[in-house]
Amino acid sequence: MRAGPAALAAVALAAGASCAPSKIVLRRPAPAPNPAAEHLTVVLEPFFEDADPFYRRDLEERFVTDSMGRTSRQYVQVEVPVTPFLAKQSSLQKEHQLVLEAVRRLRPTWQVVSTADLPPLEGLVVLVRTVVGKSAPAGSDRWVVSTIPLLWGATITEALNVDGVLAKYLVDVDKLRDRILRYPAQPDYAVDTTGLDGQQQPFTFDLEYQEQVFTDPKTHDVALLGGFADRLAEAVVALVERG
Repeated sequence: MRAGPAALAAVALAAGASCAPSKIVLRRPAPAPNPAAEHLTVVLEPFFEDADPFYRRDLEERFVTDSMGRTSRQYVQVEVPVTPFLAKQSSLQKEHQLVLEAVRRLRPTWQVVSTADLPPLEGLVVLVRTVVGKSAPAGSDRWVVSTIPLLWGATITEALNVDGVLAKYLVDVDKLRDRILRYPAQPDYAVDTTGLDGQQQPFTFDLEYQEQVFTDPKTHDVALLGGFADRLAEAVVALVERG
């Protein structure tokens, strides 16, 4: 059976779609850098996570021996807990680096550093803690686009809601150094904030992105990380500047 024009068109569209990377949809203008901002030293801790896992169904191979001593192979359906992508340890490390860079761009007069490599500092610094929470899908037209071959070249739009908490502490740098430690689950140094007065700010970001059926999954991850880091950096700046 020969393929018709519609089928050939679908194949061509699919081939073209494979080159289109994921991209974050910006519904508002990005904030402009403010070089006239007050000179501050901001210490950004490595990120923590407090995300609820989701559960993926997998088939697990098991060998069962019956009463006659015969062994047979069976496949059992199990539910495996999975950490959301933005809360995985590898993602948290990348997000931390991206947010450091983004805050420096937004406030070029600030000294923005990590607890991992504290330079010589004096006086008061603003310590910022970030806890990444759960992620939840907030809309998608992927099913419609992916099930109709003629639409494989169309744009898929999806949204992901991500929540968490930011906190800031005004700390004398000498006391800060005395409180630096390494938590078992952390790849880098953090700060013991026990007894410190701080301000907390919960956040919920709606990350909307677009891609196509055959988009390289690697570009999907890069887009999410970059979009999330940009929103976090804006929130960090707003929290630090809030009285």
